[in-house]
Order: sequence, then C-alpha cells, then structure tokens
Amino acid sequence: MALSSERLFDSLGHFGRFQACVYFASVFQAMSCGIHYLASVFMAVTPNFVCGFPGNVSSVLFHNSSASSMEDIWTLWTSTENYIVVQLENGEIWELDQCSRSKREVSLDLAYEYEGNKSVFPCSDGFLYDDTKWKSTVVMQWDLVCNREWLAKLIQPTFMLGVLIGAVIFGDIADRLGRQRVIWFTSAGQFVFGIAVAFTFDYYSFVIVRFLLAMVSSGYLVVAFVYVTEFVGIKARTWASMHVHAFFAMGIMIVALVGFFVRTWWVYQIFLTIATLPFVLCCWMLPETPFWLLSEERYEDAQKVIDTMARWNKDFNILIILANMAGKFSIGVAFGLIYLYTAELYPTVVRSLAVGSGSMMCRVGSVVAPFCVYLRSVWIFMPLLLVGIMALLSGILTIMLPETLGKPLTNTLEEATEMGRNKKSCSEKTPPAHSGAALEKIEMFGQERVGTDK
Repeated sequence: MALSSERLFDSLGHFGRFQACVYFASVFQAMSCGIHYLASVFMAVTPNFVCGFPGNVSSVLFHNSSASSMEDIWTLWTSTENYIVVQLENGEIWELDQCSRSKREVSLDLAYEYEGNKSVFPCSDGFLYDDTKWKSTVVMQWDLVCNREWLAKLIQPTFMLGVLIGAVIFGDIADRLGRQRVIWFTSAGQFVFGIAVAFTFDYYSFVIVRFLLAMVSSGYLVVAFVYVTEFVGIKARTWASMHVHAFFAMGIMIVALVGFFVRTWWVYQIFLTIATLPFVLCCWMLPETPFWLLSEERYEDAQKVIDTMARWNKDFNILIILANMAGKFSIGVAFGLIYLYTAELYPTVVRSLAVGSGSMMCRVGSVVAPFCVYLRSVWIFMPLLLVGIMALLSGILTIMLPETLGKPLTNTLEEATEMGRNKKSCSEKTPPAHSGAALEKIEMFGQERVGTDK
C-alpha cells in the first residue's frame, strides 16, 4: 500500500505546480508561528523604572545633573542601584529607588547626597518608566516589576506550555479528522487569538489568551509539517520538509523588523497578526492529502485530489518543457557568440590561444557537469540554480568588456588594450590608429610590388 501510494508521485510529479502552490501556501502561515513564539521578546521588555511620587515635580536631580522633568534623566541612568532625587511643588524632597521611595525629613536644600532622617514608603503611586525606547509594554501597562516581577517571567513559560499541549492535542485531532480541517481551524485561531491578545484588559486575561494562541500555533506547525510531507514526492520531500522551519525563522526576523518600528505592544501585536491574514482568507481552499483519504478508505475523494494534481502538473510540465527549450536555444546562441566574441576581442598574436583557452574551459564544465546532478540530493533544484547563477554572473561580468560589433580585428596587444580603454566610444566605429598604420604599410607594400612587376 505504502509503495503503491509513493509511486503516484512518479507519474504525477514529485514537486509539480500543484505541490508548489500547496507547499508555499502552507508554509507561509508557518511564519506566523515564529512570530507568535517570539513576540514576547519585545512585548514583555522591562525598561528602566523608579517609584512614582505623590504630586507634581518641580526639579529632578541625578548625581550632578539636574533637570525639570524625568524624561531628561533617563539618558543618564546607568545602573539599577542608582536612585533619583525629586523636589515636588509643595517643597517635599523624595528619593526614588526602583522598588521603594524615601521622603527626606529635612527638605531645605536639594542635594543628591543626604545623611538625615528618611521615611520609607512603598510604591503605592505606581511607577515611572523610561519610555524613550518603548512607549508601552505589558510590563509597563500592568506594573510587572518588583514584587510582581515573577508574573512577567511567567509569560513565556506559560506560552511554551500551550505549545506543548497544542502539539499533542491537534496532532491527534489531525489523525482523526484530517489535516485540512485542523489547518483551517488553527489558522483562524491564530488570527482570532492574535488580535484578542492586543485587547486583553489585565495580566491574567493576557496570559490565558496567549496560552490559547500557543496551542493553535503549535498545532498548526505540527500539522502543516505533516501536510506538506504527504503532498511532496520522495525526491523532494527532504528539503521541502526541512524548509518549513526556514519560514518559521523568517517569522522571527519579522518580529525583529516590526519591533524596530512599532514601540507600543498592542499595536505591535496587531501588526504581527495582520501579516498572516491573506492565508486565513484562502486556507479553506486547500485540499485534504491523498494519504489520509486513502487511510480513511475515502477512495473517490482521494481520486479527485489525484486528478486535480495531474491536471495542474501537466500544464506545469508543458511550461517546464517550453522553458527548457528556451534555455537550450539561449545556450546554443551564447555558445556560438562566445567563440565569435573571443576571436574579435583578442588580437591576432594570441587569438588562437584565446579561443582554445575558452574551448578548454567549456570542456572543464563538461567534466564537472555530471557531478552537479548529485546535488539533487541536497535540493531538487540545486543543479539548475547553480548553473543559472553562474550564467547570470557571466552575463553581468561581460557588461564590463568592450563592444566588438562593427570593429576591425586587432593585430597587436597594444591595439586590443586601446580598444578596451576606449570602450565608451565603441559606437563610433572608428578603426584603431595602429590598424590604420598597418593597412597603410600593406598598401605601400602592394604598390611597390606592382611597380617591381612592371
């Protein structure tokens, strides 16, 4: 049964147009998994902070620097062991630490150092945060610092717990109900819960919604991996399955990019979630895998999917044939032009050597070419990609060479060098001076010979 199922790809194609569309549509959503897995790196940032103060500030002092507002002090903050001295409009002087604040009993002079009596108070007026880099994070919004710092540290572990549970639950559901249904549900779930995270009203609702988001994200990544594995033939299955996680890594890069531009955590979360909306709108069109349909004895449905694959891949094969024919034609033309261009580019004294050397390099390619076929084991398109890149680089480097169209053949190395220097004026089609002198000598020699014959 397994062998006969795998033989379908020998006739349908191991990675035809149908598989390519299904594959890239599926792995595109894998980026959202990478996005949600690492989103807390920026959402849960803890900036510099100190205790709040009861009143309006008139002046701020940090070591030997004074300012009229807290915003001017944050650039000088270097250690969590530092404290800030503020004087309120009512004359009170407070020392602000990160998790406590002290009121000076004697408030005559505003100085950073103070050895008098102090009254210590908790941070009952909240905290002041450095918003020069981040306008808002979940830590800032719900004061997850000091005695609530452990709540901030639980954000990522609870998310990964959801990943753990979701992988098992949705993996089992996919085996029972099918891959396509789970992919649709988890994709929609990622979008819904991703948006819902941005509108949570407290820490606990935030953690709960992100836990659900983790479950559907993990479920999608697991089931999508199985989904593309069952749609891709054995010749392309290794690299196709491995590159699912490459798109996951792209999601991580998107997190860094969006985090650089968006500095408010809930806006940041919405932007990250909306990035995957296109797939949510079209994922319901993805077909079920023939392997699962055959395992459920739904032979008619499996045949419909196979027929669809055959129709799509047949058109794709025709396009590949046409592209190959165009490539062969271009190679043939380029091969002839290289011989002609080499002969026109080099002078008479080394022309045969230059053409022979070029022909020799062609044979080097012929010797190496059979070994390139083995690169298919790395990636099915690796040989074609390698040859295409080399051809592209050769074409780009050729632009640096002079034009020889309509130019007379050069005889000496000096003439060839001069033609290279005058590359910009090649279109004038004026023969080199040395060539003209050589022609004059030939003509004079011919005239002398005619005179001698007479």
